[in-house]
Amino acid sequence: MSASPASIGVRLVKGETIFFIEELRQTATTQWCRSAHRSDNRARFYGRLDAALERRLRDAGPESLACQRLRQREVLGPKGDPSSLPKSTLNDLFGQSAADSLLFGIQRELRAALPYYDDVGRCSAELGVWTYAPYRDEWLTELTHLEEPRPRHAATALVWAVADWARHHHAVAAHLGFTPPVTAVEDLLVVSRGRLDAVTAVGLLTRVNRLAVTGELDRGGQVLGPVHDDLMSLAFDVVDLLPVVVDELRADLDVLLRIAGKLNPAGRGQVAEVLVPAFAEVMEVLFPTP
Repeated sequence: MSASPASIGVRLVKGETIFFIEELRQTATTQWCRSAHRSDNRARFYGRLDAALERRLRDAGPESLACQRLRQREVLGPKGDPSSLPKSTLNDLFGQSAADSLLFGIQRELRAALPYYDDVGRCSAELGVWTYAPYRDEWLTELTHLEEPRPRHAATALVWAVADWARHHHAVAAHLGFTPPVTAVEDLLVVSRGRLDAVTAVGLLTRVNRLAVTGELDRGGQVLGPVHDDLMSLAFDVVDLLPVVVDELRADLDVLLRIAGKLNPAGRGQVAEVLVPAFAEVMEVLFPTP
């Protein structure tokens, strides 16, 4: 349905103004969301699964839930109960060969990197995508409003979008080993310009989920800590980053020069207190004192 992770975003090359929003709008999961008919039956299974996960979360906590696989009966309901859902419908909607299943249309490499082994797992994958959709929409909207969205900025913002989702949907985020939404994994493959494989992308966002659900990912602290460092080193090496950083710095300095002329002496002094030591440190790295 979409290009392979290795070929996605091939137009994102060094020194070129980067337009990749359209790539994000055409991922396999995005197309599935546009075309999928969210029937009443599907919605009922999502609701049953979400409720079952919440119960497991209350009883066992996120780390334990992450290691558990739900039984079909927990989603279908008690035998003989009038509100019980038919097993045949579960299979029709989320079975391995279901043509309108989310996982049916994604790349084999990505599908192999995800722990969705049965009908309940595949239902969980769809539940993750639907609950994550508002967070993705907000992330994508923010990118479209930027004059020149950059992949590394998009990747950082994407991680925070996933973290925000996980904070508000603990049970879904913890299920099946803190597996991230399939949509987010595809998006990360796009913005990383094919430098991440599916297994690595899933692994990075799984760490984000775990940290967010357990409360260890603090937006007010280190931006993303080791997850951010690993993401930058794996997907955005120094050779690619340097021209981008220099261009952005030059643009920021142009803005600063326009503003600085309008500042009073006290304001100029405040700016100088920040910039002088910062630039001195940069120059020392570039041209070390003998």
